[in-house]
Amino acid sequence: MATLFFNIICIIAFSIIYYQLSPLHFINPITRSKLSYLDCFFYSTTIQSTIGLENITSATSFGKYIVLLQQWTVITSSAVLLHHFHNKK
Repeated sequence: MATLFFNIICIIAFSIIYYQLSPLHFINPITRSKLSYLDCFFYSTTIQSTIGLENITSATSFGKYIVLLQQWTVITSSAVLLHHFHNKK
């Protein structure tokens, strides 16, 4: 249950970050307009679930670093979770 809450908190936190940084650092390459919060929430969810999304992109290097931070958060939390379950045996 803790993993679920951690993922939900990450999704919400990063969606707020993406929304605040749009349109300078995150854009829809087709419309070039500011993203809605729903767009950012959807983007954050797809990153957190490791699916990815192509209709929103990082427009700057700083934006790419923020996405990398979320991706590394997912990888690290997965490694910690696997280590925790492996040591429970």
